[in-house]
Amino acid sequence: MPSPSASNWLKRPDGALRAPWQVAVFGGTLAAAAVAFGAVGLGLIAGTPVAALARAARIPLDQLATLGAVLVATLLTVRWVAPGTSAWAGVGLGAGTWRPVQVIVAALAGTMVVSVPTGLMLWFGAVEIVRAPANDAWWAAAWGAFTLLAPAALAEELLCRGFALSAVRDAIGARGAVVTTSLVFGALHAFNPGATTASLVAVTVAGLLLGTIRVVTGSLAAAWVAHLAINLVQAVAYHAPLSGVDLPAPGYRLESRGPAWLTGGAWGPEGGVAVVAAMLVATFGYTTWRAWRDARAVTSGPIP
Repeated sequence: MPSPSASNWLKRPDGALRAPWQVAVFGGTLAAAAVAFGAVGLGLIAGTPVAALARAARIPLDQLATLGAVLVATLLTVRWVAPGTSAWAGVGLGAGTWRPVQVIVAALAGTMVVSVPTGLMLWFGAVEIVRAPANDAWWAAAWGAFTLLAPAALAEELLCRGFALSAVRDAIGARGAVVTTSLVFGALHAFNPGATTASLVAVTVAGLLLGTIRVVTGSLAAAWVAHLAINLVQAVAYHAPLSGVDLPAPGYRLESRGPAWLTGGAWGPEGGVAVVAAMLVATFGYTTWRAWRDARAVTSGPIP
């Protein structure tokens, strides 16, 4: 039997690069963009009025630089590996991906998977809200959390569930792509303060939910909104730690009184079994809805 040619290892029968090489191109482009936006871009504006205004407005330039790097890397990679393809459609941000219903449902899902189990833990005393120094206005702290978390969540979604998920899905299917990108998502948090095996498993489960939202809705926008809701409920509503990071909590903060495996402890509610279970329920809900939608499409024709 003749051995496969180098061309077969690199390209699919349709002439497109195979998924591992597509991801490699994305990784190399991202590294170059990160240097351009980070080391170069931030260095150029350091000490300028722009940097001073950003600090005054609590706009984290480093997070915006990271987001800019991921956006540019995504656009360039799609142009190089799939010329003629809409970059935004290829990563789940094309026309129709901002439909109000799916974005609102995703926001509600992200809100509920944290707020409901945390509320129940408050009721039963596993966590407690305690007073904290009001050394900042609540609205200023909330704005600062939003400007930090919104670009960070979008960058993580583009990195894990944008182009990379699309490329891996074409190679091994949607389920494999969701699992693979969720493992990467969990690994990205390995260097957060207080990271443990349990907390990384919990983040991976969050990735399963977000990846399922991306695949079921076809919308990275919906996954981003759900991701942002999960973070904002913890950091802004409950003033809880977020992935091991303590953000400003003027007036009150959430503290664990029960076992860390249940409450998440110093990692925050998303690291505990209560929230993880809620995320699994939400993931099941999305997959069940997709199965119902697909079955209905077969029996009743296309669903608008």
